[in-house]
Parts: sequence; C-alpha cells; structure tokens
Amino acid sequence: MDKVEICNMALSRIGASIIERMDEDSENARICSQFYDACRRSELRNYPWTFATRRVKLALINSKPFDYTYAYRYPSDALYIRKLYNAEQGWSLKDVKHQIIGDVDGKIILTNVELAGCEYTADVEEAATFDSEFCSALAWAIAMEIAVPITGNVSMASYCQNSYQHFVSEARVDNTNEENPDRLHVNEFTMARFLGVDDYDYRRDFD
Repeated sequence: MDKVEICNMALSRIGASIIERMDEDSENARICSQFYDACRRSELRNYPWTFATRRVKLALINSKPFDYTYAYRYPSDALYIRKLYNAEQGWSLKDVKHQIIGDVDGKIILTNVELAGCEYTADVEEAATFDSEFCSALAWAIAMEIAVPITGNVSMASYCQNSYQHFVSEARVDNTNEENPDRLHVNEFTMARFLGVDDYDYRRDFD
C-alpha cells in the first residue's frame, strides 16, 4: 500500500472522490497532502506499533548534566522513546528516571543508566512497510481531519472519530498479542551498578 491508496481509503470513508496522485491538481489531493504526514506521525507516536519499533545503543555525548550521570544523543529517526535499557546486559527498565531536553544539535536523553540503549518508535515514512492495520487506522485518522474541509459535514467527522476509536482499540490488541517479551530477573547489585543507588528501587518491576 502507498500514500495514495491510504488517502483514497480515507476519501472513500467520507464519500469523496478518490485521487490518482498526491500532487495532482485537485482539492482532494491538496487537502490529503496537507494532513497526511501530520496524521502519520501522530498515529506512530500514539502507540508502539511493532513494524516501527527500533532498538539501538545510544551515543554518549560530552555534555555534563548536573542532576544526571549520563547524557546521550536522541536517535535521529525517533518519534517517541518507549524504554531505556542497559545495552550491555540487555534488560529493559520500567519507569527509569530520565529527561529529554534539546540543544543546538537536536535532542538529548539524560539518565543515570550506564551504557544505555533505547527502544523507540521510528519516523517510518515508507508506506510499503506499514502494517495493514496501521494503514487502516491512519486512513481513519486522515478521514477525521479531511471530513469537514471536503464535505462540510461535522457529523461525518464525528462518525470518523468514533470509527477510528473503535478500530484502533482492536488493532492495538492484535499488535500487542503478536509480542511475547520475556520477563527477566536482574540481580539487585547489577541494578545498583548501572542505575546508581539513588535511582534504584528494589521493589521495581521490569518489563
């Protein structure tokens, strides 16, 4: 599936004429082009879709935060950081203390995790790699945005919103059911080493 097919799915859902190209000289194409990327990024951020999930070891930078031990460069293609973990040991952490700030070169992740890696949702642009359920969810999201500009019908926008919420709730369950991550017990002394005594709560659960 490509951008045009996703937009045509959205257009069909509001009873509007479909398009042949995103750059064609038509009002429907212009409106779809206006909303497509914003809706795509929003839908990717809203949920950890498996096709857009990435794991990388973070790049340590020279910045010395006064209230954290380490500063890492935010991945350039990341839309949303889901988890931090120790890249050497391979375990992921739930609710680990971290903060995201910016500088002249982009975003920075501040944390007390040594040798940090992260799991994040990437800004995936190639529609051919999208999950089929994501494509349908994105089409509903676009339909919500374009319904009023194209049809002038507020009730149509409400219908699209309700349909979007119903579809997405089921699609996210399917997406989650595809995964079966192991729960790993980590020795408390290892945790204290990589997180620091102040950050580590011995009762904390792990994902």
